[in-house]
Amino acid sequence: STPFQCIPERVGLAATNWAIMTDQQFNPMAYAAASFSPAQVNFPAVTTGTVSPTMAITLTNAGTAMLIVASISVTGANSSEFKETDNCVSVGPLTPGRSCTINVVFQPIAAGTRTASLILSTNGISGPLSLSGVATPADDFSLTVLPSSQSVVPGRTVTYSIQTAITSGHPQQLT
Repeated sequence: STPFQCIPERVGLAATNWAIMTDQQFNPMAYAAASFSPAQVNFPAVTTGTVSPTMAITLTNAGTAMLIVASISVTGANSSEFKETDNCVSVGPLTPGRSCTINVVFQPIAAGTRTASLILSTNGISGPLSLSGVATPADDFSLTVLPSSQSVVPGRTVTYSIQTAITSGHPQQLT
């Protein structure tokens, strides 16, 4: 009932070690491996101070042994701007081929490209998952005054045309 077999040419210590491993139901070829789908997460542009739509990441045990996920964390330069929730720790060991879900949102506090990594603490083979997003500034606009300069004669009025263009954020009153 064991997949291992002693070959007559191989006797002695090597055969004894394999016999002990099979008695303990230990397979040195078995491993657990975490696989992410998608392989990296790029959030669409989000205005600072707002929250992105949730990105669902599937974690699958691509190995041949049980995968135990002890914890999941976000690390890196902008880790506080990426929040994760998951069912991978609570679901218990993942048998080969079984999956769980990690949900991540991006909530930037500063403008620019923001990056972090999703890290697993497991009993198997796993690497980090790259997280990135672009944060646009809140209430960013341009202002154009026409004409750019005029001579003003005392006691007379001058008319200027002011145009604004909102590049991101929300319309606001100009006073």
